[in-house]
Amino acid sequence: MLESRTKKHKPHPRLKYFWFLPLVVAGIAVYDVWPKATVLASHSALASVAVQGHLTKAVATGRNGKSIRLIAKNGQLWPVSTMNAGTAYTIHLTVAGPSWLPFGSRHISKTIVTPQDPILANRAITVEPNQAFDLSLSSPASILHIVTNQNSATIRASRPQLIYSIHSPGNAPGERGTLTVQTQARAWESVSTPKTLSWRTPNWLKVSASPHSTASIGLHQPLVLTFSHPVARTQVTPILSPQVKGKWVWKNSTTEEFIPQPSGWGYGPGQVVKVTIPGGVNGYHSTKGAYFPNTITLSWSTAPGSTLRLQELLAKLGYLPLKWIPNSPVPATLSSQITAMMNPPAGQFQWAYSSTPSALKSLWSPNQYTVMVKGAVMNFERVHNLPVDGIAGPQVWHALIQADLTSK
Repeated sequence: MLESRTKKHKPHPRLKYFWFLPLVVAGIAVYDVWPKATVLASHSALASVAVQGHLTKAVATGRNGKSIRLIAKNGQLWPVSTMNAGTAYTIHLTVAGPSWLPFGSRHISKTIVTPQDPILANRAITVEPNQAFDLSLSSPASILHIVTNQNSATIRASRPQLIYSIHSPGNAPGERGTLTVQTQARAWESVSTPKTLSWRTPNWLKVSASPHSTASIGLHQPLVLTFSHPVARTQVTPILSPQVKGKWVWKNSTTEEFIPQPSGWGYGPGQVVKVTIPGGVNGYHSTKGAYFPNTITLSWSTAPGSTLRLQELLAKLGYLPLKWIPNSPVPATLSSQITAMMNPPAGQFQWAYSSTPSALKSLWSPNQYTVMVKGAVMNFERVHNLPVDGIAGPQVWHALIQADLTSK
């Protein structure tokens, strides 16, 4: 008997183990569209949210049971009304999936705490006059409300920040006052209770001098200025009168010194030396913004040249009816002559003429500024085209020594 050419088809024996694959695929498809939401912290909004499905409702409920509606925008949840700072709220979200899902919407809850009211990092500060200063907070704030005696201002930041730049309430050194500050950690939070900030500007800049002002100084005496506050280095420098060769140098942040050139005349004999220190807003400033209320002038005086040396030079140059015979000659150098001007060398005077009248002799006395000496000074001034006043000031001494050095 012939067997049939056709046999009944039988499934492969291994296929019976993969019967569940369609169920897995269906489960994955359902999971990919299953409604869900993840709520995380946000820098600006109440919270950030990632939603799978369609967000149909979002509210936040406080401890008092009052609900605040939330709006989702660009993955952020924003309250439509004011919320209290540092308060726990429960966010309730309703998320719907595709219409073909038989399970309907899903409800998700998440409790969050709104940011605390920022407080002032410092309750008392020193500010520079008419300059911005940094107001530091304990935690970031989105809005700052500031009230002074003169006005009020509201400052809004694009995102919460710890430090705000505020214009100084002080206009000059030596002022003080208070600011009232209110903060909002977030723009949608309630305004904090007022906080008082005490402020002051630095005291006026002061200066002391060494040697003390009005003291007698040497011809090459350095002048030291000591300021009450560290000074900001600027192009402002003291003005010295008369102009003397030398330089101003900073020894440290509070000490400035004028050092005269060691050779030469220095300040000159019988001279009033003045140092003018620029004040006001365009003058010297400390590193904290202090300055002098007004321009300050300090003054010293140098000792006059020796009357005895004046007589020696006038006699040597022929302006007195006497001869000067030094025990030892003064070297023909400027520095030696300047030294002799203050410390005259020893020697003798002799009358140039044996027949000098006694009346004329009575007008002479060594180391005394007599009428004879004054007349000789006036004659010297006339010859050298100087103002004729009979006073042996710096110009007369300069001309006398130059004439002696050049034998004129």
